[in-house]
Amino acid sequence: MIEQGKSVFLSETDGRQVVVVSPATQGWNTFFTGAGDLIVDGIIQRGNGTKIHLEWDDVESRGLKIIEFSFAEPVEIHDGQAFYTPTSNWKTSDIINFYIKIPANNPITNLNNNGNCIIVPAGDFNIIIPSTTGTHDIDLVSAFPVETEGGFWDVDYDTGVISPNSNGNGKFHLLTSEIKSFFMRNIPMGHPLGVLDVDTYKSEWVHQNWKIYIEITKNSPNNGEFAAWLLTFRKNTF
Repeated sequence: MIEQGKSVFLSETDGRQVVVVSPATQGWNTFFTGAGDLIVDGIIQRGNGTKIHLEWDDVESRGLKIIEFSFAEPVEIHDGQAFYTPTSNWKTSDIINFYIKIPANNPITNLNNNGNCIIVPAGDFNIIIPSTTGTHDIDLVSAFPVETEGGFWDVDYDTGVISPNSNGNGKFHLLTSEIKSFFMRNIPMGHPLGVLDVDTYKSEWVHQNWKIYIEITKNSPNNGEFAAWLLTFRKNTF
């Protein structure tokens, strides 16, 4: 079991290590979904948001279409399956990309120097560091954390709540630049069964403020339809 970056090895009374098959964090539940989450009047509708689905007709221009979705709380993405029909209308020239975008943070200037952060240049981007006499303010509820070592921010694994780590030994940075992290990049479609089946061994933790993108570039002619579902794990599934 891995507990928020800390290894905990459980053993039987005779010393044999306990091994489990599930890659989910202990206490998290299985959640299959073909859509992101939706929040209405502060109430989370899990799996009732943007659907993972795209369509092309016979006459529209070929090219890129994009699905953007997110979850309302942290999830672990394990794997999933995509399918596209009619199979004869999809070729290997059609391409799929699947990635997470972590948008840039944009702190607001605090003219009284009592903000909650300062901005430190670091080459092509800036690092946001917590401070009680800061030159800037950042809303930690809507901020975009980036996983790292020696970070200045902590993020609760279950809730995604961001808190300062002024000692610089946190697991996350807040940056002023956008980052993309790819799960799939330039993967050809056109399988004769019309299926893209993904099997993995581990899960990837995804913060609720990160944006998930699936991009399909359909270069082949004629109509086509694409849909997919994901196997995720999350604390709550109701």
